[in-house]
Formats: sequence, structure tokens, C-alpha cells
Amino acid sequence: MNCTRTVHRSWRRSWPARLNRWVWVIAVLAALAAAIDAAEPVWTITEGIGAPSHPLYDPDSKSLFVTQISGVGDEKDGVGVVSRLGLDGTMLDVEWISGLDAPKGIARQGTTLWVSDIDRLHRIDLRTAEIEESLDVPDAKFLVGTAIDAQGSVYVADMLSSKIFQYRDKRFTLYAAGDALESPSGLVVAAERLIVAAWGLTDDYTTKVPGRFIAIEKRKPRAISKSVGNLYGLTSDGAKGWLATDFATGRVLYFTETKEPRELLRLSKGIGGIEFVASRQLLIVAEVTENRISAFDLAPMLKSKSR
Repeated sequence: MNCTRTVHRSWRRSWPARLNRWVWVIAVLAALAAAIDAAEPVWTITEGIGAPSHPLYDPDSKSLFVTQISGVGDEKDGVGVVSRLGLDGTMLDVEWISGLDAPKGIARQGTTLWVSDIDRLHRIDLRTAEIEESLDVPDAKFLVGTAIDAQGSVYVADMLSSKIFQYRDKRFTLYAAGDALESPSGLVVAAERLIVAAWGLTDDYTTKVPGRFIAIEKRKPRAISKSVGNLYGLTSDGAKGWLATDFATGRVLYFTETKEPRELLRLSKGIGGIEFVASRQLLIVAEVTENRISAFDLAPMLKSKSR
């Protein structure tokens, strides 16, 4: 009995301390969650913005090019545009390129911009702001992310058919395809590999299993994360990590191959492509359903994630 009472009294004495520790832990977690939710943008712009899809930073002109669907994401309505913005969020030219359908992915190759548009790939001259060529992508259904490798090959992801096409030597070939791609959306070239942000296998935008991050090397896909969400936009952090968006939840995620994806920001649901200006630690986010583009300073967030 004495032993029982001793243990009981000891437990009673330690319980307030344990409770205080748990209260402290919960408070810290709540503060972190609040910081994630309450992140203030450096700037936002809504004027002239209609369903923005993907931003791209051009270091030569120190400006942003943003694809804007303007209408419906899978309709050929001719109202899509590419706009040009200053890095401070000022609108420079709403209709820098007009007459597109539902432009999404955008990548630069020298003085050329490549823009995906449902089932076509547009080649645009940066110097003249003219569409030089619009290429039909064979059997494409819903083209999203684009990327370019060191040899000049252009890659474009077809989300609804779970394929990635390669454009090289003036012709398209099927670079990778199948369920293992999990309906690819975002693309980034990393050395000899292609990094993919997958929506989660779908042919109608709904998913049973959330998408993962995938690395493709020598045309062979390999998952490099657990299932995360309906991944859409993807960009490099300028080092050994990547930033991505989860369209369904509004999360901005950061990950490396040695660390699982972590949440940096939580914005409105329906966020699209992103661009990271490494020299300024500035993240540009296309908020599709909010008709808004926002910029965030990631310096303190990325510093804390590297610890």
C-alpha cells in the first residue's frame, strides 16, 4: 500500500509539470500554424488579372511573364493572354500576347518563350512579342507544365493523359507515359533528370490517391516523396530543393530528396504555378481562383527549414 501511495503521489506531483510541457508544445505548434496561415505578401495585384496560371521571371528585363487563362481552363475560347509585370507587382502590359485559349506552363529558351495551351505549344519571340509558331501536340488533352533542358529539348506535361512529351529537332515524341507518372503537372529539369509534381492519377481532375513528387531519369519514373496532394506548380529554389503548390488545399510546399515535403505557406484554395526569384528570395504565386498574383519573401521561412 505504501508503495502504491508513493507512486500515486509522485504521479500527482509530476502531472502539473507534464501538463505545462504539453501546453507549451501545443502553444508553439499553434503559433507556427498561425504564422503559416498569416504570412503577409510583399505585394498583390488583382487589376487586369483573370485566372492566372503560371509566372516566369525574366532576369534580362527584370520582369515577370504570366500566363492567364482568363476564361475556362479547358476551353478553346481565344481569351487567354500572356501578361508582363514588374517585379514590384506593377502591371506593364496586360495583353503582351493575346488570342490564346487557356495558356498555362511557360519556360524560356534564350529569346524564346514556350507556352502550353490545352493541346498546343506556342513559340513566342521575346524581342518582338509575337507568336512565331503554334504546334499541335499529338493526342494531348490538358497540357500544363513546361521545362527545357541544357540541350534545348522542350518538355510538356499532359495531366489528363498522364504523359510527358518532348519536342526536339522540330518534332514531338513521347518521353514518358503511364500510371507511374500519376498525372504530371509541374516540371523542372535538374541536371540529367526531370522532376515532376504529380496531380494524382486522373482523367477528370478527381483523384483517389494524392499525387507525389517523381524523378525521371533515363525515361524511368521513380517516386521521391510520399503522397502529398493535388500538386500543380513546381519551381527550383536555386539550390538543391524545390517549391510546389497543392491546388486543392492552397499549400505551398518545400522539399528536397532527403526531406519530406513541408508546408511553407497556406493560401487560398486553387493556387497554380509559382516562380522563385532566388536573388531576392521572392516567391511569386498565381492564385487562380482568386484572380490574384501575390509575392512572398521566403528568406526567413527557407532559413528555418534548413535547420
